[in-house]
Amino acid sequence: MQFMLTIRASMEMKITVSCPTPNRCTLLILVLFSFAASPLHASLSINFYASSCPTAELIVSNMVRSASSSDPTIPGKLLRLLFHDCFVEGCDASVLLQGNGTERSDPANTSLGGFSVIDSAKSVLEIFCPETVSCADIVALAARDAVVTAGGPAFEIPTGRRDGRISDAANVRSNIVDTSFTMIEMIRLFNSKGLSLDDLVTLSGAHTIGVAHCNAFSDRFQMDSKGNLTLIDTSLDNTYAKELMKKCPSGSSASKTRMKEPVQE
Repeated sequence: MQFMLTIRASMEMKITVSCPTPNRCTLLILVLFSFAASPLHASLSINFYASSCPTAELIVSNMVRSASSSDPTIPGKLLRLLFHDCFVEGCDASVLLQGNGTERSDPANTSLGGFSVIDSAKSVLEIFCPETVSCADIVALAARDAVVTAGGPAFEIPTGRRDGRISDAANVRSNIVDTSFTMIEMIRLFNSKGLSLDDLVTLSGAHTIGVAHCNAFSDRFQMDSKGNLTLIDTSLDNTYAKELMKKCPSGSSASKTRMKEPVQE
């Protein structure tokens, strides 16, 4: 059975996705959402590097596969990295830039990962194709390959993005969903990007792989006088809640993480 989903990647592009299960579509949506042209008005096309760097996509794919084999959290990190890059001023790799006052320095981005995969891919590409493949395309391709690594379908994406030269931390908080957001706040933010409630649900679903920080959901539990946790969020499945409390006991540090549940077919 094939599930057909149509999403608005931007005001300029509409993409219809065909995939074998709705859960796999969920992972795919996050990636496809961000493949619209950036504010730099790049002209995107399939096989953009066919002549200038024909092995570009293979090199990125090999890097993602190699990194994921030694660290199963890599696919989730690469998907999140793309999401945080694209939601702030478009898919221009500006989240990679380091320094005081950059997007990467904002607290909302300090827990991002997967940078080493992007750096490694860029280093190899510079050997074979100097000054040819943009970091923005590497981030997008790596996220696409992360979907495949996580068990999703293989698919082509257009490339030809240009790298942004401006990265401002002041642009982050107003464009990224915080774990404390209410549903109304999330809907408002997604609407500002031209995305619907359906888009919000499917994009959020891509966060079902990777790791989560314990303090991101600790407010769903209450600690009694003996230091034991009890569930106060009735919307959370009891069995899953008990598992979370085992993985993140009271007093867990903010940096403690746990693997999220695998995506179920």
